[in-house]
Amino acid sequence: MDLYVFATSDVHGYIGPTDYLANSKSTNLGLAKAAGVIESVRQQHEHVIYIDNGDLIQGSALAQYLALYYPEKGPHALVDCLNRMGCDVGVIGNHEFNFGRAYMDKGLHDATFPILGANILKESTGEPAFQPYAIIERQGIRIGVLGLVTEFVPRWEKSAHIKGLRFANPIETAARWVPIIREKADIVIVSYHGGFERDPETGESISLQKGENVACALVDEVPGIDALITGHQHRQMCGIYKNVPFVMPGWRAEALGLIHLCLEKGADGSYQVACHDACLLNSGHVEPNPDIMAAIGPLAQEVEEWLDQPIGRVEGDMEIRDPIFARSHMHPYVDFVNRLQMQVSGVDISCTAIFNAQSSGLPETVTVRNIVNNYVYANTLAVLDVSGEDLKKALERCAAFYKINEGGSLGISDAFAKPFIQYYNYDMYSGIDYTMDIRKPVGERIVQLLYHGEPVHADQRLKIVMNNYRAVGGGEYPMYGKEKVVQDIQVDMADLIVEYIVHNPVIKAQQSNNLQVLY
Repeated sequence: MDLYVFATSDVHGYIGPTDYLANSKSTNLGLAKAAGVIESVRQQHEHVIYIDNGDLIQGSALAQYLALYYPEKGPHALVDCLNRMGCDVGVIGNHEFNFGRAYMDKGLHDATFPILGANILKESTGEPAFQPYAIIERQGIRIGVLGLVTEFVPRWEKSAHIKGLRFANPIETAARWVPIIREKADIVIVSYHGGFERDPETGESISLQKGENVACALVDEVPGIDALITGHQHRQMCGIYKNVPFVMPGWRAEALGLIHLCLEKGADGSYQVACHDACLLNSGHVEPNPDIMAAIGPLAQEVEEWLDQPIGRVEGDMEIRDPIFARSHMHPYVDFVNRLQMQVSGVDISCTAIFNAQSSGLPETVTVRNIVNNYVYANTLAVLDVSGEDLKKALERCAAFYKINEGGSLGISDAFAKPFIQYYNYDMYSGIDYTMDIRKPVGERIVQLLYHGEPVHADQRLKIVMNNYRAVGGGEYPMYGKEKVVQDIQVDMADLIVEYIVHNPVIKAQQSNNLQVLY
């Protein structure tokens, strides 16, 4: 018997084939296209299951619109899409908590399939706060699915959104539950919203932080896993690791993971895996599912109209044309965001990032689309009380972003470029004057640091406003942390920028020139 296991992961709010970042409506992404691929295989094969591996409800303009304008319904459109696709199992990802527990729970309630989270525990009892596993039957064959998420969620998420929850080690959790599932099922699949700490083929390290991604260790240390679904890192990977087929299907449903298990019936009536394979499929050859497209049609039109609303204009130039130049010269867009953060928080030092390569700054006529395409994360703000030494360490981390290329030009170091470019982990500060000398060794590159024109001392106390991800140390900034947060500002930054421009429709582009990068 042949069993086909489909997987999506890190869909991040993409239903139709619309790339909100590129403003394109003919791309090979989104659940509606994925549904067409799954349906074509279901027509050819009888035993097909579909698992979504988490990070479904956050990350696109559509997802943001739902949270802003339909909070009482929760992520209904996204969950309804998985219902229509015949999803068998869902897994809770780290971004499911971004809009708050009540919003997420509405999605759980609307799902016609079980949504798993074995290592998300109740602090009060230590028992799972969500269903840990599910058993699916296909013509007498019992398929057990264990759902796990990276245990790093508390490092990034607002405390109020995960109150009463504890995130346990996925390896220890799998070691507890896989034997239990094995007693009840013929096949055990682990669906882990986390990635690989090292390349399964070469052994090269590919995880930024130790413990955030442990897919190899799951296979190494937990016997009895027949197939592994991974995600979180947004990479496209598939293969066999220590005789266990695995997939990581990228993000935005740009690819689907497919694990094929050949099952043989033993003398005792149970089934075992006789052979296996894993691959990735794209949706370029299929049309979007018409039922899904019809269902989201009115909502999609609302989102497009919302995105294209003109809300203000820029006086001067705030467009980003060169990603390296913009980051090494305190770009006017960054200066604008930092000034807004300082105004809202009441402190006079701020940092922010140009989050990705697609960030283009603000054109002369500004729309909502321009804002959400530049500020792509559902961040809020926090004010930290830090020492001068903390600030200098953070700036040294930023300075490690650069290298000097052959020929003398400025480039991105391997520490920030591999396995993918981490633009979002390079911050630019306003309210201080600082100089980086990239000719010096990493850790010794901040050669000048002034606050109000005076050198910053190691024991000097400073208040800095930054996004909530960085405030808790996200992105390998251990000098920051929750214990240093003195103020939470619970307003979504994209909403804050939109609101500010609506009330101040003429934005003057300014460049403070407080950053120098020598090379």
